Amino acid sequence: MIGTEPIRRLVELALLSAYIKDEKPLSMLIIASPEHGKTETLLEFRGNQKVDFLSDATPYGISTQLLPKIQMDRTNHIIFPDFLKVVNRGRRITDEILSLLNIIVEDGLTGSIFTKNINFVHDEKEPRKYAGVIIAITPDALYSRKEKFKKFGFFSRLLPFYFHYTEEDKARIHEIIKHGSGKEETTMLVFPDKDVDIQLPMEIADRLDPLVELLQPVLGSFTGFRLRKQLQVLLKTNALLNKRDTVSNEDLKDVYCFMPFLFNPLGGDECVWRILRMLPSTYTDIVEGLKSLYSESTINRRLQFLQNSKLITQNNNQYTTTINEVCIISETHQNESEVQNPELKTQDNKDKEVENATGLPQT
Repeated sequence: MIGTEPIRRLVELALLSAYIKDEKPLSMLIIASPEHGKTETLLEFRGNQKVDFLSDATPYGISTQLLPKIQMDRTNHIIFPDFLKVVNRGRRITDEILSLLNIIVEDGLTGSIFTKNINFVHDEKEPRKYAGVIIAITPDALYSRKEKFKKFGFFSRLLPFYFHYTEEDKARIHEIIKHGSGKEETTMLVFPDKDVDIQLPMEIADRLDPLVELLQPVLGSFTGFRLRKQLQVLLKTNALLNKRDTVSNEDLKDVYCFMPFLFNPLGGDECVWRILRMLPSTYTDIVEGLKSLYSESTINRRLQFLQNSKLITQNNNQYTTTINEVCIISETHQNESEVQNPELKTQDNKDKEVENATGLPQT
């Protein structure tokens, strides 16, 4: 699908993370406006082993159908292509579902669960079992329920992914629709036969310090412990994806390309992601490399956005990332995230000021 490659890449990493030895599977929360390809992108991964898709659910259904599969190591990830149906249920039902997901993602299956709607018996001899959760939701739906999600600690357990299209992405999608040439896509992943031990050198782990310092206040993390673990799993999974048994600087660079998507109220798009993946590079090379997808004016605006966000620097026409200095923007984004009802705007909208902003919750 057009304009959704960053989502597809991060979902692939999340699903593969279940095969990193001694690590919990990654969970993520995809936040984007309606008609932004969230559901369709996730549905591309239907049919992958140990991945369950839920269009709707109840506590009873999860406890009788999914928890046994997780306990028997038949399910590594649960994907909700549209979480709105779930959270639109009654308060008690929604609360129990959120509690169950917290157990699955963070605590693991460690004991039996007996409530009004749940009757799950856990074999105490079995090792603790986890599953990752991938959820797609609109900004409005998330914002209207932000207090409930905060109450259950939901935000800190799932990596947020704020996403939008560029105007050129939208134009290309319109052309596909007019010509009736769109078709369903399928992404089948090849998973290892057993968990893989990926080494994380201390010098690479140390370089996560500024990223944790930056993201901790933005994501509402109290200590940054869970966030650091999530970033380390991302690094290890990226190494596994590239057939390496040790995390390298290339993996750090790849993970850094997702940084704009983790910020509320900034968010990212495919053009921003592709620019970051090309660095270090000159302006001419960036424009030449992306000219088949984006105009020079769009690329210019994205470069300016990345510079203003202090995610990249420019020196003698050479653009580079600021991964070693990224901690200096922590205070700026922390202040932005504290606004009562922040707005997520595309970079095109910020420059043109022609579209309505969308209210987003705090994470």
